[in-house]
Amino acid sequence: MPIICSKRCRYSLRKAPIQLTKAMSPPIGNIPSSPSPALQAVLSWMDYLTSKKFDELSSILTEDFKHSVSPATIGLKFEKGKEEILKLWKINTEPFQNWVYTVDDIVEAPDKIAVHARSNADTPRGPFANEYIFIFNLRKEDDEKWEISACREFVDSKYTAEWYAGVARDA
Repeated sequence: MPIICSKRCRYSLRKAPIQLTKAMSPPIGNIPSSPSPALQAVLSWMDYLTSKKFDELSSILTEDFKHSVSPATIGLKFEKGKEEILKLWKINTEPFQNWVYTVDDIVEAPDKIAVHARSNADTPRGPFANEYIFIFNLRKEDDEKWEISACREFVDSKYTAEWYAGVARDA
């Protein structure tokens, strides 16, 4: 599935969203001519998750990968390891079709990338639309490949609580 970069994203100064793919034309404006290797790992994470390519997704996560969801007020307070979160993602994303992230902003620092994004998907319950701040910790592994060692996911608390309350009612 594509990752879309909105007009506020550093990777597009166009008025309409553009699709970020590995074969895209170089970004425009006062930005790098191509995503850094660390940012490419994050963009791949988004692509592999939305396209449900879990083997590929696993390959860019460190063995000690940790994923957490915030804020705690939504009742999803947890920290999952790599295998646990991959199993959960497989279950939770099963009903999602035509799933896409729209990236609004990216802030990159050494070994850390923050992404403000929105997600839309079609589901049997109707449209799914959430907003996120993802904070990724990355490190270069022995093979010189950047991998994601942690992801803190901040979700739209009201929307997420209502969505999963509806899922529970429908079950």
